[in-house]
Amino acid sequence: MTRSKALINGAVGATVIALVAMQGNAAAADCKGLEKAKCEGNSSCTWVDPYKRKDGVEVSGHCRAKGGKKSVYLSDD
Repeated sequence: MTRSKALINGAVGATVIALVAMQGNAAAADCKGLEKAKCEGNSSCTWVDPYKRKDGVEVSGHCRAKGGKKSVYLSDD
């Protein structure tokens, strides 16, 4: 692979990664602050029940974006 092609592939890869990260942030913003019923009705969100951390801190129930790894494939050709 030539140096210029490697630079272009790197720039394209960085752009794709940035767009995927921005999409994840949008999903998190869509879920933040939702009540349980609305959270459970949103396919990109999941409800976390209240729990107590090991250090004794009580965490309230809350809505959050569903996790999961997003894979990005960049071709070498």
